[in-house]
Amino acid sequence: MSSVRGEVTSDLRPVRVRNALVIAQITVCTLLLVACGALVRTTMTMGAFDIGFRTNNVIAIEVVENSRNRVMDALASDSAVDTIATASSIPLNGTLPSVTTRGENGPTVSTAFNDVSPEYFEILGIPIVRGRNFTKQESASETPVAILSAMAAQRLFADRDALGQILHVSGEPARDVRVIGVAADIVTCCIPWGKDPALLYLPTTPATSANVLVHVRGEVESERHRLDTRLAALAPGALGEIHSLDQYRAVGLYGFRAASM
Repeated sequence: MSSVRGEVTSDLRPVRVRNALVIAQITVCTLLLVACGALVRTTMTMGAFDIGFRTNNVIAIEVVENSRNRVMDALASDSAVDTIATASSIPLNGTLPSVTTRGENGPTVSTAFNDVSPEYFEILGIPIVRGRNFTKQESASETPVAILSAMAAQRLFADRDALGQILHVSGEPARDVRVIGVAADIVTCCIPWGKDPALLYLPTTPATSANVLVHVRGEVESERHRLDTRLAALAPGALGEIHSLDQYRAVGLYGFRAASM
């Protein structure tokens, strides 16, 4: 009778509260599903992202300076090692140092750089899209030549051919280098950051490089463990770190994969 008279009782309040809670739960669940779906898609996209070089069967070794010759001799005589390259920085292992670069009558660009041996491009499968690679003679004498990434060449010499151009490079010491090649763009730091907007390669030798990259035959983790054991016996304390590039790539994606799970 009270409802007929238009009276409102407290008996209906629990129903309203339950309805509000159900609506809130549905809203939160929907938002979580959308967020999870976006995260899973992002993780899948990054896992399939073209980083511009190959990581399979490549092992990166950080070598202590006074043990460099012994380690290089041991690697050169190892039957499972196909190719040896050296570099001042390992790709996918953090940010690279940068310098300021400027072409004649061109813009000034902050450019990441890596000192590499000629074998670096071969071992990682990075194509030289224009011009040529460093020669062993240029590497041994650290000739003032350089290779630019494609995006660096575009930013520095937008309406000109980069090959043969003189590039002013800041740093200690500042120097002028001649561009002899243009390499395809790659990811050197972090996969979520994408490919480097500008990257400069300078020639180096095994005698001045802290990091060694080796391409091996066989299963890469087995070979990594074997090399770690062998080099530790031949030159105790010579190695800082030894990891496969597949491990570096997996670590770069781990946070996203863990969150997706």
